[in-house]
Amino acid sequence: MLRGKRAIVTGSNSGIGLGVAVELARAGADVVLNSFTDRAEDHDLAASIAAAHGVNVRYIAADM
Repeated sequence: MLRGKRAIVTGSNSGIGLGVAVELARAGADVVLNSFTDRAEDHDLAASIAAAHGVNVRYIAADM
């Protein structure tokens, strides 16, 4: 379990990055999603992952 841990996953609003972020949340980690877009859908995605797994999930736009 990763309860009490935090992870930042770049490129995580789709594809492999999203899969990694979801698995980290499923394991109990709080997660920061990241991509270069800043759409309502990105923030909604973070909220849905948080609700599904009972962890804190935020979306922060940045071009990394």
